[in-house]
Order: sequence, then structure tokens, then C-alpha cells
Amino acid sequence: MLFPMLVLAAVCVFFGIHNSYPINHLIAPMLPQHVSQEISAAGTHFSGWPSNPTLVAMTAAVLLGAVFNHWFGVKLNGGARHASDHISESPGLRWIYEKAERRCFDPYELFMKATDGFAKVAYKTDRANDWLFGAAGRFSLYASKQVRAAHTGNTSAYIVWSLLAATAIILYLGQ
Repeated sequence: MLFPMLVLAAVCVFFGIHNSYPINHLIAPMLPQHVSQEISAAGTHFSGWPSNPTLVAMTAAVLLGAVFNHWFGVKLNGGARHASDHISESPGLRWIYEKAERRCFDPYELFMKATDGFAKVAYKTDRANDWLFGAAGRFSLYASKQVRAAHTGNTSAYIVWSLLAATAIILYLGQ
């Protein structure tokens, strides 16, 4: 298990120091021609030592701070295994670590809560649609039974219905 980790760490260090190799030999050949031309025309490159000294100084400061913090944690807690415990136990950060342990900031948990809420709304909407379609079906069945009961085959009743319908249409159109 140690050998693959050492190989990957060596590759990371090599690519960190000689970052022009993977960019120029692995990534740049895969880019479309117009993208390579735009990058060349802009005069930018993504390999080599950063040209911004402030960025280099900030990176060095962060790395030195991380090394010092680890050294301090080892001295404070007696070993590398609990070297970062002094950070999580500090009074100003304890509450945020407690929330993190309850997975309050976990993107997966937040997504699942949102998905669960959406699923509940979708379920209620589905149930409401089912009820509406069922109610429409029940109403249609009731109305068809009433119309079927009214059709007795009596011609006189049909003439009266036709005259009532024609009167309603004339009154409606006459407004």
C-alpha cells in the first residue's frame, strides 16, 4: 500500500515542479486549434513558475504556516495522529466543527434534503392530480347516468328539451 502512494506523491511533486510537461505534452495537444491560437495570441501560458510574486509569496506563507501548525500540533498533542485537534477544540471554531460533524455543511446532505422536499411536493401534486382526475371521472359517470335516465324514448319530451335548448341559445345570443 505504501509503494503506490509514494509513486503518486512523486508524480505530484514532479508535476508541481515541472508543470510545463503535463500541460505542454498532455493537455495542450488535446485542445482544439482555435483555443490554442487564442491562448497564444493572448500571450498567456499556464505552465512554468508563476509570474506574480505576490502569489508566490502568499503560497509560500500558507505552506510555511501549515508546516508550523503541524509542528505545533505534534508538540501540543504528543504525536502526528492528533496534530490538528487543537484547531477543532479552539473556542472560536468549536461550534462550526460541531455543525460539520452533524453534516450541516455536507453538499450531499443538503442536496438530499432539497430533493426530499421536492419529492414531497411532487407527491402531493401527484395525489391532487389523481384526486382531480378521479373526481372528473366520478362526475362524468354521474352525469351520464342522469342523462341516460332522462332518455326514455318519449318523443314529446325530446321536442320540449329541444325547444328549451333553442330558447336558451336565443336568449344567450340576444344579449
